Amino acid sequence: MILLSSDKSFVEPFEHEHFHIIQLSDISFPGRTKYEASSPAILKRYLLPSRSNHSWTSPQAWYCIRGLSGGGVLQYDAVLLSEPFASCADGASALSQLEEEGLITIMTDPGSGRPHKITARTGLLVDAFKKLVQDEMLDTQIAVQQHAAARERETAEIRGWEEELRRLAGAKRQPETRENYLLRKVAEAQQRIVLHERRMEEAQQRIALHERRMEETERKLKI
Repeated sequence: MILLSSDKSFVEPFEHEHFHIIQLSDISFPGRTKYEASSPAILKRYLLPSRSNHSWTSPQAWYCIRGLSGGGVLQYDAVLLSEPFASCADGASALSQLEEEGLITIMTDPGSGRPHKITARTGLLVDAFKKLVQDEMLDTQIAVQQHAAARERETAEIRGWEEELRRLAGAKRQPETRENYLLRKVAEAQQRIVLHERRMEEAQQRIALHERRMEETERKLKI
């Protein structure tokens, strides 16, 4: 049996039944559908921040793409607890917009109505995800973005803690417990910054090595 619906909530109760479910929003002109679900289109629309104005980050979209490339599902709560989503102000909003933009589908629990799992929007997208995750340099470039963003976040937090330490230093009575707590937070954050910078350097070295190999290959082809 085939069920057609433009309402995602309509099909959710049937997700475990032996039905072939097609959401009307998935139906488009064949040529357009194939392009929108192609690796270049996904790269341009979801992963290149310089070409889009959106509320999600490239590492967030990439986390979903990698996790769904095998054709399975992701647990909604686990995604929100992952580094790309837990580190931002509102990971749930980022997932909602990725759904609105057609990358994923967020399924809700029939009993509670809460979001509980994430799937790829269409089967065509899964095929494109598989091709994208084979690109090691793309994975490395997005890793650089994620570590750079994490470094900026840690640096901003350190500035806030240092500002509070300066205020405490000027107080007549200095709460030693709070001061020690802030000093510990600054030290821990600085250690994480060092780790992120190390990972960034390693990733940048891999990118540079790949580029040199590509240049060598091109020179050999010209000979």
